[in-house]
Amino acid sequence: MFDKNVPQRLHVNHRQDLRGVHSKFFMTEDERPTADDFQIRETFMTTNNKNVMRGMHFQVKTPQTKILTCVSGSAQVKTIALDSLNSSEPEIHTFFMTGYVEDLSQLYIPGDYALGYLVYDDLTKMLYMTDGDFDPENDSGVHPFSHQIDWQVNESEVILSNRDRSLPTIDEFIDFR
Repeated sequence: MFDKNVPQRLHVNHRQDLRGVHSKFFMTEDERPTADDFQIRETFMTTNNKNVMRGMHFQVKTPQTKILTCVSGSAQVKTIALDSLNSSEPEIHTFFMTGYVEDLSQLYIPGDYALGYLVYDDLTKMLYMTDGDFDPENDSGVHPFSHQIDWQVNESEVILSNRDRSLPTIDEFIDFR
C-alpha cells in the first residue's frame, strides 16, 4: 500500500514488442499516489554530464513533493528527512536509478525531504514532476558532502554548481534555523 509520508520506489508499467517499448509513468492504482495525494504543478527535466552532483535541495515554507524518473543513464539518489536533521544520524534513504527498461522506476519524495543525486553516465536525464511551483524565496538546501551523507566518492571527483558548493552543512543549517 502506498504511504505518502515516506520516500519510495514506484513501479513503471511498460510493454515491449518489435516496435520498441511503451512506458506508463503516471497512473492511478493501489501502489501509486492518487490525485488526492499528488497533483502535478510543474514538470521539468535535467540533462546531466557524468559525475554531476545535484542537491541536497528543498523548499522551507512551500515544500514540493516530487516524483523523479531517470529516463536515460543512471544515478545514485539520496533523500534526507528534514525533521531528522537535528539527529546525530539523520534519516537518509539511498536509491539507485537507471533509465534502462528492465530497471525503470520512479521515486516518490515527500515535500519534507531534501533531494540530491550523483550522476554515473553522460547525458543522464532526470524527469521531475512536482506538486508545487518553484519558490525561489524559500529554496534552500544543505551541502551534499555534509559529514552525515556518504556518497562513496570524494568531493573533488564530482561536478558541483557554485550554489551547491556554498550550501551550509547540516550542522550549519541546524544552527541557523
